[in-house]
Amino acid sequence: KMNTLHWHAVDADSFPLELAAFPELAEKGAFSPKGRYSVAQQEQIVEYARQRGVRVLLETDLPGHSTAWSISHPELYTTCPSRGKGNFGGFQRVIDPTLSATWNFLDKFFAELAGRFPDRYIHLGGDEVSVDCFNASSSVRQWVAAQPNASLSDVYVYFETQVHTLAAKHNLSVQTWHNAFAAVQAAGKTLPKDAIAHVWMPT
Repeated sequence: KMNTLHWHAVDADSFPLELAAFPELAEKGAFSPKGRYSVAQQEQIVEYARQRGVRVLLETDLPGHSTAWSISHPELYTTCPSRGKGNFGGFQRVIDPTLSATWNFLDKFFAELAGRFPDRYIHLGGDEVSVDCFNASSSVRQWVAAQPNASLSDVYVYFETQVHTLAAKHNLSVQTWHNAFAAVQAAGKTLPKDAIAHVWMPT
């Protein structure tokens, strides 16, 4: 595995990747202007790795661990109930997969990353999602009410299954932490055969 750079580029507390389609993500979500990776720097990292036989596996964690994204796009997010320190000085947010705007946003997001990072896989995290956060969204509550015997956990599963379909549109396969696979399996559903589960703790 020494030929793979798993670049966990963004997380709940910072979004340092500058994007042409969404410059506001890094402008508002990075720690500071100096704490960003420009488009040119991202391309340099990929090329430096390629010349040395190293693949760059980019991780952009969703639907949880993404509070930093919400600083510029709060309309796509639902705010979690207060639970201590959390992210950004006391709050956490989770992206709302029941909004069509979420999928339009992610479509453009994947389109740009697929053009810059040539690896077949993109790592989408998917771990440690507090599903109770979804309940703060009226759109989620309507979605759950419209599904037979649905719960908030099904919203998480819906995101995980749909995001694979969207990634495939851009010729990307998805790797996630094992939590997403466990949730999908518990719901009696499956992910594509080329999906990869990344285990970070004993199961």
